[in-house]
Amino acid sequence: MMGRERMLTALDGGVPDHLPASVHDWMPFWLENYLSGASAVEAFERFGLDWSIYRWKWNLGEIDPDKWEETQRRISPPNREREDEILIRTPKKTLRQVWKWDQYGTHWTTDYLFKEPEDVFIWCRWHPVEKYDLDYERESLEIVGDNGILRAGRIGPWHRLCDNYGIEKMILSCFEDPDWVRDAMNAVTELDLRAFESMQGSRIDLFETGGGHNSSTVISPDIFREFILPYEQRIHSFLKDEIGIRTVYHTCGGMMPILDMLVEVGSNALETLTPPSMGGDVDLAEVKRRVGGKVALIGGFDQYNGFENATTEQTREHVRHCFETAGKGGAYIMNPSDHFFDAPIENLEAYADEARKCVY
Repeated sequence: MMGRERMLTALDGGVPDHLPASVHDWMPFWLENYLSGASAVEAFERFGLDWSIYRWKWNLGEIDPDKWEETQRRISPPNREREDEILIRTPKKTLRQVWKWDQYGTHWTTDYLFKEPEDVFIWCRWHPVEKYDLDYERESLEIVGDNGILRAGRIGPWHRLCDNYGIEKMILSCFEDPDWVRDAMNAVTELDLRAFESMQGSRIDLFETGGGHNSSTVISPDIFREFILPYEQRIHSFLKDEIGIRTVYHTCGGMMPILDMLVEVGSNALETLTPPSMGGDVDLAEVKRRVGGKVALIGGFDQYNGFENATTEQTREHVRHCFETAGKGGAYIMNPSDHFFDAPIENLEAYADEARKCVY
């Protein structure tokens, strides 16, 4: 099997020739410092892994400058840690957000876009309809070919609200103003569905939604059931039934207390199966036993103890553990449970080589 057939077989619940093995994207920091700035494609070729290429584009549709004007500029001095200001001007209000960046290329919010509850509705009311770039997808599919799968995505409405309003405010609002939470979730979901309409004709292999704020290490099962699940079900139903593409639901953290509800989302696969050693709570064998016959699974490899802080033999042991627990009966793609920034090349070589030896 080529990488694409191997991975799609697993995503569709089947048994491939050997354990599919990929990574949860290549971080530019790692590529620059360990592979002399190689591209993601060159990295996959270097190690002989199954390609999982994250390459998609959303474009803003027609913009009326009197209703929406968005600008971004650096506000920190050149010799300081990068800090960017985003301003969105609407007829009702100007919204401001500030991001800070680190040396690894990751960013976080220091000033949230939504300061008041009504800000989310202002944002949704004037936000231009986004358009999925099908031409860019076709170009990306040609790059990937039969070597693996092409992935696209869009964070779910709860994660987006947490990113723009703050996770603490969102959780407190579930108790103090639950009607506002439902209205906000509905407004963002409707905005997403309008964007998804432009995906008609898409041939993307796997579309990702959800987000880390949806994890049970962040919110309770009751909050997930009442304020997240109904909206994610609408999104996944639309993507699968109206657009006809495979979906994966992403929770980079805790899954076990909400595992059965995650299946109810209606996705083809669940990720990232983060182990306790990486801040999650996943027991791979238990996840496989409970839901392995219902959805495909992606992730589960401990990148700290298997890559960054491991001998090559320990890397191989981690691969075998994933195969013997989550890999039984197929329907599993092994990935690190999240990004990695430091990992010896020899451990990546051992990771890929051992996966090829895990034959069904």
